[in-house]
Amino acid sequence: EVRSQSLQVLESTKPKALHQAVSSSTADQLQKMMVNVVTNGTGTAAQVSGVRIGGKTGTAQTTKEKAPYAWFVGFADDPDVAIAVFIENANVKRSEIAGGRLAGPIFASVVKALQ
Repeated sequence: EVRSQSLQVLESTKPKALHQAVSSSTADQLQKMMVNVVTNGTGTAAQVSGVRIGGKTGTAQTTKEKAPYAWFVGFADDPDVAIAVFIENANVKRSEIAGGRLAGPIFASVVKALQ
């Protein structure tokens, strides 16, 4: 489901599984690692009380002249969603640009808005 800023449904599909990319046990291990990122790692700012959340933080730099990008990609179980937050051209100090620090709180806000 794709939603607008006001949470209006813009597009809804009925996905069809083509094949399984990884085994169930590998998927379970990956989910546990992603939950650990939010519980104990660089994604703690994405936490929402009472909601199981897993995620991956990240930053990337294109050139020394441009500010790095920051992102947080994750999932939640209440509501059952997957969300990607991507930030570019942030007006903050270069040393403050980190996916967990900048994009994590936005992820948490989106989860709360969808509850």
